Amino acid sequence: MNPSVPPPDRRAALAAWYLCNDHRFFWNLPLAVGLLLCFHLFLMRTLSEDAEANLKVSEGECRALEPKSVADADNAAIEYERLQAGFVDPPDADQSDLWLGTGAAPAQVAWVAVRAHLAANAQVLKDLLAGAQRAGCSWRGGDGADLDQASRQSTKYYQWARLLALNARELAHEGEHAGAARALKAIAMLARHVNEASAWQRILEAYGGLDTQVEALEAIVLWDTPRTKEEIAAYREALWLENRFQEWLQRALEYERARTLLALDRMAVTGKPDRGYWISPMFRALDYGPARRSVSEGMAEVLEQVHRGELLSPRMPPRAKCEHLYGKATYAESVCYGAQRSQMLLLRMADQGRVADAALACLQFRLARGRDPTSFDEVTPTFLSAVPRDVYHEHPLRFRHVSAGMAVGTSQVLKGLLLVYSFGANGTDDHGNCTGKRGPGLPDDHSFRVPPPPRTNNGGTSGREGPP
Repeated sequence: MNPSVPPPDRRAALAAWYLCNDHRFFWNLPLAVGLLLCFHLFLMRTLSEDAEANLKVSEGECRALEPKSVADADNAAIEYERLQAGFVDPPDADQSDLWLGTGAAPAQVAWVAVRAHLAANAQVLKDLLAGAQRAGCSWRGGDGADLDQASRQSTKYYQWARLLALNARELAHEGEHAGAARALKAIAMLARHVNEASAWQRILEAYGGLDTQVEALEAIVLWDTPRTKEEIAAYREALWLENRFQEWLQRALEYERARTLLALDRMAVTGKPDRGYWISPMFRALDYGPARRSVSEGMAEVLEQVHRGELLSPRMPPRAKCEHLYGKATYAESVCYGAQRSQMLLLRMADQGRVADAALACLQFRLARGRDPTSFDEVTPTFLSAVPRDVYHEHPLRFRHVSAGMAVGTSQVLKGLLLVYSFGANGTDDHGNCTGKRGPGLPDDHSFRVPPPPRTNNGGTSGREGPP
């Protein structure tokens, strides 16, 4: 090409050369080969997975992980099935005041609304207490459908737990601590039964119910304090003191892995979305294989960490990261975050139970000795088999007297409270403080408040518990 040609004419000459039929093939060939190579690489990443064979395997894994069936005579789910249609929701105007009653001081409880709600659900309470007497719970279903069945049967689980908590508050306020303890124990049994469903969504529901149980128990101890060793022992027996949380977590994660893979396999075979998972038009062609391997490998690493007893991170483990079509391992991200969330909820359930049990043991010590203990060494082995430790780092629990006073409810400050607490997930002694938020440097201790001993006429303390 002649360099003396002016620039505009030179560009026209270059365009004419590129567009010439004799030359077009040569400059299109590298581009076409590159595109074909990229498409081949994407295609091979998916074709390496046999969707139909994977579907049969994942269906078998889900069936194998379903809870074992329970005989009808021992199956609590039969009792719980009656609750769906029978539960009566409170009027909208009463809900906020009603639910405040699980942890508020008696003067702040809307007793009229509480008793009306309990009366409207008298049969539900009877069925809940009957279900708590059953040894096992089988949420029925097949081919992994027990997740849906459990969802339908336990949709109102949190309302059931709050109903039992309100019943416990009302009975304790009337002095019937044995009945109150039975209602609180029914919450713990309901949580155990709900956890029998192999899905971590049930773990969230179980935590919500047990959180309500501990809140109601603390309110009972503060305001309607049990006065005999038998009453305190009944409340201790009602607490959720399971040591199987690691087993439950591992089973829930294995089931979630199988269910997620089953959803991906069904989408790849049928081309239709499954259980809310979004599917792109090119999913089967390009995205199925990478997404499936991302979930499978990422969950394998998560399960290894759980088996080793390690605390999980909300971030994806390295083997879960996958550079597939959209640049994000969407499925692995959701599964790994859910795994960490489920583990933290199970640990908090267990830790709160241990703290509450230790606080009630201190109350038993006060009843027997006429004073509060100076350390947990005094409480063992008569009231505790060993010095209690938290579930996160095995740190010994602590307690302290709040001499300056602590706000309880919205209107009263109590001085001399005995505050029993654990160090929480951060492993730091925050003196029993908790912001209710999670994050680096934020206090997250789990605590339980015991009221100060009642004063006698001579200014000392009596050996009998009671509200201040």
